[in-house]
This record gives sequence, C-alpha cells and structure tokens, in this order.
Amino acid sequence: MKIKNIEKKYVNLLDCTLRDGGYYNNWNYDVDDYKNYIEAINNSGITHVEVGFRFDIKNQFLGPFAFSTDYFVEKLGFNKKIKLALMINCSDLIKQKK
Repeated sequence: MKIKNIEKKYVNLLDCTLRDGGYYNNWNYDVDDYKNYIEAINNSGITHVEVGFRFDIKNQFLGPFAFSTDYFVEKLGFNKKIKLALMINCSDLIKQKK
C-alpha cells in the first residue's frame, strides 16, 4: 500500500509492528514473516520503523527483536531511507544505576 497525498514535511509515519507485536510471540518472528513485513514496509511510504527492543533481561528467552543488536538490525534489509528506532525499557536503566 503506497501512502499518497501526504506532505512529508508535516507528517512522519512510524510503524511499530515488530516491537509491539513482539508481546505476543516473545519477539521471535518466523523469518518468512519478518522478511515479508520488511518488503511491504520498503514499498509502503512509511518513513520510520520501531524494529524492537534493547532489553536487559537475562533470565528468560526473548527473540532477536527483543535484543536487537546493531549487526542484526543492519542485516534486516530495510530501505536506507527508512529511519529505524529501538525501544528501551527505562526501568532497566534505573536498575543499572543502583
């Protein structure tokens, strides 16, 4: 789906499917699912994508979109024009300071 007739200087579209959807699958997506998603995003006109998290949880399994390293994100294949973001859990940072 191409998004048309939007003044890009006024509106940025952010998709958070990978980050928010991860609550349902522990951020462990099927490779075909996320490759199809990335292809759709690359052709959509969406300008920003939240790829996942950078959790500091060490005592449970969460998929690669929960511990999204720079290397992992770079290899996903997003169009270079799309700005990528990662979410952090502020409580992880607060715990580290103590």
